Amino acid sequence: MRVNHKAGQDKRYERIRSEGIPWNYKRVRRVYLAMGLKHRQRTKRRLPKREKQPLTVPIGRNMSWSMDFSFPSHGVVRMLERAIREYGIPMKIRVDNGPEFTCSVFVNWCAQRDILIQYIQPGRPMQNTYIERFNRTFRQDVLDAYIFEDIYQFREITEEWLEDYNHHRPHESLNNLPPLKYQST
Repeated sequence: MRVNHKAGQDKRYERIRSEGIPWNYKRVRRVYLAMGLKHRQRTKRRLPKREKQPLTVPIGRNMSWSMDFSFPSHGVVRMLERAIREYGIPMKIRVDNGPEFTCSVFVNWCAQRDILIQYIQPGRPMQNTYIERFNRTFRQDVLDAYIFEDIYQFREITEEWLEDYNHHRPHESLNNLPPLKYQST
């Protein structure tokens, strides 16, 4: 990240000069730095233009995975390695433009496994509705419904909920079948 001390310093210099104080630029700089007024200028990371791609219903297993994470890319890759051991390699992964998905760790990992990354358009979570719907359901049924005493209780309740969600709960988008029953048809 580039640090630009001049932007804040220039503003201070202009203000001092407009108030009639006859300090020169070098003196303002010395005082500015001595007072620890170094401001970092954060530049917004530019994303490549993302084309709208229709959300399609996968016709088979591992055709497409939808993901949304909020932890570093190394953790995302570890979770994907576990999921691949259990379910196989997906053909493509649909994700948002979060830093965990745009960094070289994730991009290179997908390239090594010939997994296509399908990015949604920035600010358009409805283009990844499968995972957004899952997140909403999990938040309502588990996170908002309980006050957890510890991480073990959270894991236990989550495991019970996942068992019900995957084996028993009917899903409208799957002809009112649970995911695992739909998958076997």
